[in-house]
Amino acid sequence: MVSFDDQNFHIKASKEHKNPYISQISANGYTLKITNTLKSSLEGNFDSMHTSMIHLDKKGMHTPVPVKNLGGQTWTLERVPLLNEDENVPGPKLCGVRLLTYISGVPVSTQEYTKDLLFQWGLLLAKFHYAVEDLDRQGFENKSVFWNLEHIPELRKYMEGLKGQRLKLVRSVLDRYPSEIEKNMDRLPKGIIHGDFNENNILVQLKPRKRTKPYFQWTACLI
Repeated sequence: MVSFDDQNFHIKASKEHKNPYISQISANGYTLKITNTLKSSLEGNFDSMHTSMIHLDKKGMHTPVPVKNLGGQTWTLERVPLLNEDENVPGPKLCGVRLLTYISGVPVSTQEYTKDLLFQWGLLLAKFHYAVEDLDRQGFENKSVFWNLEHIPELRKYMEGLKGQRLKLVRSVLDRYPSEIEKNMDRLPKGIIHGDFNENNILVQLKPRKRTKPYFQWTACLI
């Protein structure tokens, strides 16, 4: 399966199994995810993601959820050869291995962008934000993410490609950051965002309609 910096596999399982935590084998199969060594070394990374998935599933959003292994855990660290192992990760290079429910569909990036498709895309994002308003954020409190608001000044390191008016615009915003954002940080509300709500993390299915044009139905929001 396509992935950015991990390895994903769509697997089918036999009906005969020894996992006491699986009552019925999914006919659609499962997604086996092997996470790169860098993300696997982050404390609380998998638990916070799994908490989010389960929460969204309970809210009625179609998203993969973790499946417990034979030991009753939703993830484990294993030695797995990866093409993109980070040499800067200290200690043993271990990868997080986990099994998720599989949701069929195609990435929205493979489809033509229509007004209806873009509207539904935005609507799905709004539903996501509404669903995570009461998400338990305990696992996210100490999780440092690059796109958090406090990291905005670091954008100066990545401005080589900007020229002319665009460069001036970005610099003007960054120059005002200390006086208008940083000093008011404690008063700003905190919340959870998806962080990667892009065209490759949203799945759709083509649903035929009688006497009308086919339309796309959103099938999953991947985390």
